[in-house]
Amino acid sequence: MVIPTSGRWDVLVDSLDSIDAQVGVTTRPMVVNDSGQDAPANIRDRAVVIDTAGRTGEGAARAAGLAHVESSLVAFCDDDDHWLSNKLVTQVAALGDEPGWCLVGATRVDSDNAELCDWPLTRMVKLQESGDLRRRMLTHNPVPAGPSSILVDTELLRSVGGWNPQMKYFADWECWIRLMAAIDPILIDEPLVRYRMWAGQMTTDRRDAWEALDIIRRDNATTRARHGVGPLDDRVIAWILQGELETPGRRLPGIVAALRRLTPKRPADLRALGRYLREIAGRSS
Repeated sequence: MVIPTSGRWDVLVDSLDSIDAQVGVTTRPMVVNDSGQDAPANIRDRAVVIDTAGRTGEGAARAAGLAHVESSLVAFCDDDDHWLSNKLVTQVAALGDEPGWCLVGATRVDSDNAELCDWPLTRMVKLQESGDLRRRMLTHNPVPAGPSSILVDTELLRSVGGWNPQMKYFADWECWIRLMAAIDPILIDEPLVRYRMWAGQMTTDRRDAWEALDIIRRDNATTRARHGVGPLDDRVIAWILQGELETPGRRLPGIVAALRRLTPKRPADLRALGRYLREIAGRSS
């Protein structure tokens, strides 16, 4: 189990509790301390702690954890998320003996761990059944709960390049695209992760998301062209812009950044304009 943290020790304890409570499997939690500070004794007493230079970013932190993994399977958990006790054993059974990766659904909870709403895998399952999941994965990240959802064959993950240390945002989405190019995921539409929604979570600050999107576009340009994915297909822009519009001092920079990345490159890109405008309208309502 790899858990990167920027020093949120209080919520990390709850994540470690949920790992210790896993049934039917043997776990080895590894905390990647990306805070630049010493990890407290109560964390070092119950997990292997890997210290980075501090504030290296989510991609680099997860890559540092993966480098120390010795088991055939590896799972990742954000430091503010919580697993149900049967999360891993359910995924291990689904994977069987074949190398692959497995995702589960989630439940959104607030800072006090009270349930807000389900975050199912139903849509991903339908996209996979229709054969459209690979194309949609190039336009946004449809995986509930991000890295906290995954159990993956260690060598499979390493074979596709592991975690990209350049990615300070969207490191999970960028990794899913490469994994999908190798093999489709096994999807378990059960809410086995509790995903914490609170003011301190990383996704509330979306300034670095623009650069991350540019990296994903650049590195997947050939694949995007093959699937007919253009600038206006990037549904993730609506999500980034929503956060920018809600952040003081970021409204104008956010609008400018969005417009720069929405410029059609070819006539076919205009087909996505209506869909994109509906997406914006839906998020604003």
